[in-house]
Amino acid sequence: MPIRLQQNEVINFWRLSHGVGLPSQAWLNANARAIALAAAGVSERTHDLLQERYGADLNRLIVNDPFRLHADLDAFSFASAAFLYHRSTTRNPDLLARACIYKAIRDLTASGSVHFDRRYALKTAESLAALEPQALSRAWDEMLSRGEVVERVLDGVPRGALSRHAREEHDISDAIFTRRGADCVADPDDDVLAARLAAAGCLV
Repeated sequence: MPIRLQQNEVINFWRLSHGVGLPSQAWLNANARAIALAAAGVSERTHDLLQERYGADLNRLIVNDPFRLHADLDAFSFASAAFLYHRSTTRNPDLLARACIYKAIRDLTASGSVHFDRRYALKTAESLAALEPQALSRAWDEMLSRGEVVERVLDGVPRGALSRHAREEHDISDAIFTRRGADCVADPDDDVLAARLAAAGCLV
C-alpha cells in the first residue's frame, strides 16, 4: 500500500494484539491499511464502517482521495484525511486545495447559513494547509466550472454557496410560495420580495 508508515506506528499496532516479538513481512502486508488508519486516529469501528461502505475501493480512496472519506462520513475527520494525504506517495496538490475549500465551507455554513463570503472562505482554506492563494483560486474556479459551487455578487461582496445547498434553498422557497401564495407575507410587494429572495440566493 503506497502509504508511508513509521516504524513506531507498526510496532505499536503489533504490540496491541501480540504483545512481544516483531511482525513478519506477510503480517505487515496484510495489515498496512489498518496500521495507516490507526496512525491517522481512525477507530476500528470507523474502519469497519469504511469497509462496509466502500469494499474493495477503500484502499484506492485512502491513497488517492482520503478527503472523499471525510466528505462522506462524519466519523472520519478532516485531520485524519489530511494525515493520510501527506503520507501518500501519490499526492495531488489540486485535491488538497479543493478539500481545504470544502472544509472551510462546511465550517462557515455550520450555523445554518447557505451563503458565505468567498474571499473569507479561501482565506480560511489557506490557513488549513501550506497552500498558495493562487492554488486556491484555481481550485475555486475549477469547482465553479464543475458546478459544485455557485457565486453571486451581493452588495458588492462575492458570495458563494454549494450548488446543492442553493438548489435546496430555491426548491424550499418555491414550495412555500406554491402552497401559501401571497399569504406568506403580510403585505406582499413583488419587487421587494423578488429583491430579497435574490439577495438570499433563492432566485436564479
